[in-house]
Amino acid sequence: MDKRVAVLILVLVFSLATLSCSNEALPPLEGEPAELAAEFVDDLAGGNYEECTRYFNLRMKRTLSARKLEQAWIDLLEQTGPYESQSDMREESVDGYLAVTINAQFGKDTAKIRIVFDESRHISGLWFKPDRKKAAGE
Repeated sequence: MDKRVAVLILVLVFSLATLSCSNEALPPLEGEPAELAAEFVDDLAGGNYEECTRYFNLRMKRTLSARKLEQAWIDLLEQTGPYESQSDMREESVDGYLAVTINAQFGKDTAKIRIVFDESRHISGLWFKPDRKKAAGE
């Protein structure tokens, strides 16, 4: 009898956890990842950090607030100078995710902005990588 109660409790807990996760699911974003990546960078450059977070999946929303994103962008600008433009972009599949890497031109340097999208086309990863060779004067 105790085993049945324990199993029933485990099933109930699992069911509740599954339901609570499914309630948090975000609807897929409209558009192709390359288009979404370009829009995201435009929003970053325009200082629309709150708007940028609408591209994030739930984990990114919990990890990277608009304020933290703003600080990361400011840190990048301090290294590279003011943002000027996006140039070419490259897409690649990595472990079920689609990564878009954008080459961006800044006042003093270039940088790669890597944006990883999940299956619902929400951002699940973001990296800024300044061009170290150019910064080092090579």
